[in-house]
Amino acid sequence: MSGRIGGELGQLRPQTPERSLAEGDEQQLPDQASAGPEAYARTRATGAEAGVSAMRLRLRRLEGTSQLDGSLLSASASVSADKAEIAAHLGRLSGAGQVGEFRWQSTIEVLSAHASAALLNPDGSRGLHSRLGAALLGTETTASYAGNSVTLGASLGLSAGASAGLRDADGDGRLEACARVETPLVTVGLCVENPF
Repeated sequence: MSGRIGGELGQLRPQTPERSLAEGDEQQLPDQASAGPEAYARTRATGAEAGVSAMRLRLRRLEGTSQLDGSLLSASASVSADKAEIAAHLGRLSGAGQVGEFRWQSTIEVLSAHASAALLNPDGSRGLHSRLGAALLGTETTASYAGNSVTLGASLGLSAGASAGLRDADGDGRLEACARVETPLVTVGLCVENPF
């Protein structure tokens, strides 16, 4: 397993945390907005995923540099070589944007439950990740610049998680070391690029 992880580190790119947009969704979205019930099931060489939402709202502007994604009464599950995850929530709203090299993403969830174990972490790094719990209310914001990023979150519930790994978010050949800790009240994450 370590050989596989090491061989892929140079090509790592961050995924949107908590799958704001799944692979392939971007080609399916209209240029401006879409709203309505959603159900999906996908299989790939690496695994499978499925989910359902009573209502899904997506809005994209400025040629893809900003987006808004919301859902109500949603549940999802995925299994692959990189992760196993199940999640459900009453409501979820996330937004993301980019100005030059500065990027941000914020998420708020109401009545959520989740369980996951993965080699691909929420910050896009590859290493080890585990998470388990439920929350009445939770919010999280990540700000990134030139490969470095900081994540701060707060929640009201019973949940815990941790992850650690490496990535190359900006593709400059210098790896970032990432760590993240989630407690019932606070989430803190940090990715720092090797300066040498």
